[in-house]
Amino acid sequence: MILIREKEEKGWVHANYRLTRPVSWQQLLKAVHGVYGYFKKTEILVDGLPIQIGQPEEILQIPESKAISIRGVLTIIDVPVVVTFYNQADYVNVMVACANEEFQNTNYEKFNKSMSQIMDSLELMMYIPTANHN
Repeated sequence: MILIREKEEKGWVHANYRLTRPVSWQQLLKAVHGVYGYFKKTEILVDGLPIQIGQPEEILQIPESKAISIRGVLTIIDVPVVVTFYNQADYVNVMVACANEEFQNTNYEKFNKSMSQIMDSLELMMYIPTANHN
């Protein structure tokens, strides 16, 4: 993914990323499913509304909609994060709390160095076959 822009506002860094290409709903579900285990205090939202998930595999069965978000504390960086994917689109919106020094007073280069590997990994998860879905 390519970081298009980032802006710090009211204690959060708002960032926009561009995917290599638009992806299907199933691919978005694979990304959310793949990263789910790296979040704590996790919520899944479909079109902005929270949904209940009993087991991570249930994510792969979510009916197609406009957008899916995962939010909670991303344990890799230990700060609250919201990642929103849009169906049939080539962009992703991300919000990262300015909860530690790494994400305070950030700029494009600093933020990109902190988040690029995570975001690239999310995109790669879209192309990895899961046990029930290819």
